[in-house]
Amino acid sequence: MKQVELIEAIGGTIPLYVRYKEGCKIFGMSQREFEILADKAGSIHKVGKMSLVNTVIFNEFLQPYRLPPDSRFNSY
Repeated sequence: MKQVELIEAIGGTIPLYVRYKEGCKIFGMSQREFEILADKAGSIHKVGKMSLVNTVIFNEFLQPYRLPPDSRFNSY
């Protein structure tokens, strides 16, 4: 997914690189979970002591976890 599609999906503009505190708010999860997933995605960039997460790479990593429409209701 390209950055333009990511921005349109969220309904606003987001920076290409975010810190953990910003990223967890954007993606709606705890900071610890965001850090773990960002590490698994390989989207962390270290600049000195600062960690930045590439939001495009992170979002691409999350796409395989997306459920098809109404899939959570078909199990009943």
